[in-house]
Amino acid sequence: MNNLGLTDYANSVFQLLNTIPSFREYLLLHDKFTDDLLEKISLFYKKCWNNKNFKGVISPHELMQAISDKSNKLFKIGKITDPTLFLVWLINNL
Repeated sequence: MNNLGLTDYANSVFQLLNTIPSFREYLLLHDKFTDDLLEKISLFYKKCWNNKNFKGVISPHELMQAISDKSNKLFKIGKITDPTLFLVWLINNL
């Protein structure tokens, strides 16, 4: 994953959530979500697991933008944050 500028806390949480099979499969197998954040995280994981992705690097920019908007700029690109705080916020908002 690209580090967009002090977003390593978010990348570590995204990788952590990626190791939970039931969570990952739920996001990969469903196509439509009513919540924008859930839609963005689903698209992000679909890019990560796409076997036709030739780049090998995934940018979490769209997902971080949605997170920034939903969190009222609490978690944004260019601002370091505690990963535990981010994980708790993300789980509560999903």
